[in-house]
Amino acid sequence: MKFIILAAGKGTRLGMPHPKPLTKLKTGETILQRQIDSLSKYVDKKNIIVVVGYKKELIMNEFPDCTFIFNPDYEKTNTA
Repeated sequence: MKFIILAAGKGTRLGMPHPKPLTKLKTGETILQRQIDSLSKYVDKKNIIVVVGYKKELIMNEFPDCTFIFNPDYEKTNTA
C-alpha cells in the first residue's frame, strides 16, 4: 500500500516564510511530521509519496526517507 500526501502549495494565508507542511503544531512537530509518523505505523516511509512544489528542498531535506514527486505547476494548481 502507498499513501500520497499533497504538500506542494505555498500556504500563503498563514503568512509564514516556509511551506505550510512545515508549520509547527502546539506539540512541536510539523503538520507533515504528524502525517508521516501516523502513516509510518502502517507502511515503510519509502511508500509515503509526498507531492512537493513550493520550496521543495526544505521538505525533501526534512524527510529524506520518503518518496517525492515534484509538481512543476504548483503556482497554478497549488497543492494538487
